[in-house]
Amino acid sequence: MNDTELDNLTARQKARAALEALGAMRPADAIARAHGVTPARLMEWKMTLVTNAARLFADDAAPPVPAGAAAARAAVPSAEQTQVNEALLFKVFELQQAEDALQRSTDSLHELLGHHEQIREEERKRIAREIHDDLGQNLLALRIDVSMLHARTGAGQPRLHARIGVVLDNVDATIRSVRAIMNDLRPFELELGLLAAIEWQIRRFERSGIACRLLVAATPLGYALDAERTLAVFRILQEALANIARHSLATEAEITLAREDGNVVMTVSDNGVGFALADRRKPRAFGIAGMMERLSALGGALAIERGAGAAGRPGMSLRITVPADAAPARK
Repeated sequence: MNDTELDNLTARQKARAALEALGAMRPADAIARAHGVTPARLMEWKMTLVTNAARLFADDAAPPVPAGAAAARAAVPSAEQTQVNEALLFKVFELQQAEDALQRSTDSLHELLGHHEQIREEERKRIAREIHDDLGQNLLALRIDVSMLHARTGAGQPRLHARIGVVLDNVDATIRSVRAIMNDLRPFELELGLLAAIEWQIRRFERSGIACRLLVAATPLGYALDAERTLAVFRILQEALANIARHSLATEAEITLAREDGNVVMTVSDNGVGFALADRRKPRAFGIAGMMERLSALGGALAIERGAGAAGRPGMSLRITVPADAAPARK
């Protein structure tokens, strides 16, 4: 578009384009194309809008255009001023472009991380299913055969009978290990809903010697989330309890579930030593970052607070908020 065509735009059209550029709801080059102007001209209008905006709200606002020939001549910028203004406009445009590129890169990274989590969960599910269908069935058949052999030897072959008993115990131990691996990969209780999965995880967590209780502030039907949200809340709970077991030196933990304003709110707290909130920004501190990423993708949030623990310990509390229904994901 040439200068003659630009002159055909009304002041209202120019103001609308400048306001949209100021809002930065989409890339500057896209706004310029939509209004049929060059990005540099769009940045010039944006700068004009910013420069003159204060005059609109001043009590003694002067007319935006100076009156009189002398004032008009004073308002004409010199060649040096024009060159400086053009350089500033170009720099503003470059910064806007860099900001837009950074936002697009951030959005792509978020999408990639979300896709990575989805692929990882699908792979966990596939491996658990294959272990159950293949290795699990073979072990069960082996146990049946060894059990029959053990029953037939009896008192007539005591040494062989004892030896087969040891083999049977080893097979049983292997079956238990395989079941534990499958549960680590994809607990069956996830198919029964969030509450069942949390109760199962609490039973496993208490093997660490830390007492844990669950407080539910609504009926179980209030926590009937879809599969994606159920999985996200469960994985976050797993990470939180693992951190308590590894680092907190706690003797007690507590999990609460509540419904607030259409959200499911889960709080995980302990009476341990806590940690400095600044530690979550340390390099390779991926636990909290992973929780926040999962929640952000679902439109949820994570809050961390230091609490009042036992025996002078500060304790720690994680508050996880997830929309109960599908909500628009992060932009």
